[in-house]
Amino acid sequence: MVDKQENTSERLYNISKLNVWFAISSIVFVVVLIWLFADDYSRSWKDYQQQFRQLQISKTNAQYLDEKSDIEETEEYKEILIKLEETQIQFDKKADAIATVEKELVKKKTDFLRAEKQYNFSKADYDAVKYEYEETAAHDSIEAENLKKRMDQIYSQLSDYQLVLEAAKEEMDKQTAEVRSFSAESKRLEGRKNELTERLNILEKKLKNIDPAHMTTLNKIANAIRDLPFFDFMSPYYKVDQIVVKDVTDNVNFARVP
Repeated sequence: MVDKQENTSERLYNISKLNVWFAISSIVFVVVLIWLFADDYSRSWKDYQQQFRQLQISKTNAQYLDEKSDIEETEEYKEILIKLEETQIQFDKKADAIATVEKELVKKKTDFLRAEKQYNFSKADYDAVKYEYEETAAHDSIEAENLKKRMDQIYSQLSDYQLVLEAAKEEMDKQTAEVRSFSAESKRLEGRKNELTERLNILEKKLKNIDPAHMTTLNKIANAIRDLPFFDFMSPYYKVDQIVVKDVTDNVNFARVP
C-alpha cells in the first residue's frame, strides 16, 4: 500500500481520468473533422447548380434532337448519305481489285528493279561496244560489222527493258489515280456532311461531357467520383464560376471595367 501511494504521488494527473479525457477529445475531434468536410461539401449553391445542370442536360438534349431531326429531313443530307454509301460500296468492290493490282505492282516493281539493273549493265556493254565499233570501223570492216550486229542486239535488249519499265509505271500511275479519285470523292462528301452536322456534332460533344446517359463507362465513373467528399477539390463539376457581364461596369482608379 505504501508503494502504491508513493507511485500515485509522483504523477501530476490521474492517468485513468487522463485517458478518458483523451478518448473524449479524440472522438470530438473526429466528429468536428467530419462535420468540417460535410459542411464544406454541402454548400447551398450546389443545389442551384445541380438544378441548373439538369436543366442544361434537358435543354441540350432537346436542342440535339431538334437539330438532328432538321438535318435528317434535308434533301441534301439524304443525298450525301446515299452518295457516301454508294461510294463506299464501289470502293469496297474495288478494294479487292486494288489489292490485286498492288500485289502485281510489287511484282512488277521487282521486275522493274531487275530490268533496271540489266539495263544499266547492258548500257555499259553498249557504250563499250559502240566505242570499240567506232575505233575499228575505219580499219577493219569485217570486225566492225560484227560489232555493229552485237551493238544492235544490245540496243534491242535495252529497248525491251525500257518498254517493261514504262508499262509498269503507266499501270501504277493509272491505278493510283483511280484510287485517289475514289478517295477524293469520299473526302469531299464527308467534308460537306461535317459542314451540315457541325452544330449537331457540337451538341453531341457537349452531351458527352454533361449527360451521364451519353458518357462512356470510364467517364461515368470519373463523373461520379469527382464530386464526392475528399475528392471534389481536384476537379469538381459543381464550383463557383465567375461570369463577367460586359454591359455592367464599375469605376476603378478612373477606369471603367466590367
